[in-house]
Amino acid sequence: MSVTIEWDNDNHTIVRMEMVGSWTWDEAYAGAERGYTMLESVGYEVGVIMDFSRSAGLPPGALANARRMIQRRHPRTGLTVFVGANTLFISLWNVFAKVYTLFAQKQNSVFAPTVEEARRMLAQRYPRVAQESGAQPGDEAGVV
Repeated sequence: MSVTIEWDNDNHTIVRMEMVGSWTWDEAYAGAERGYTMLESVGYEVGVIMDFSRSAGLPPGALANARRMIQRRHPRTGLTVFVGANTLFISLWNVFAKVYTLFAQKQNSVFAPTVEEARRMLAQRYPRVAQESGAQPGDEAGVV
């Protein structure tokens, strides 16, 4: 499968969804459904890493599907960090944010160049992530 989702750490404080190669929106929606089930298993907000670093690009219909994904956002979804987004993705996100301002604000998202940087950002946002993993916010080596 071109879309995978799993807990990024043993503490279940970060979910990582990875888009690999050529993936489809149906695969992304199926992955999101699995993610919702994971979020239902905890009673707190969870940080999300959306890893596009090995993606071949976005399938057609990115703006409409991004809107639909945000509309279906799980209430326990915390800060979402997009990793490895190319220039086209970032440009489309900026257009999306202007066209769908309220939806984009609900997304609560940022960009990072690497998964390690995304983990560091989430540790700063959610100190429990750092405490449970033994790391201090900004301590790359201890964040798992």
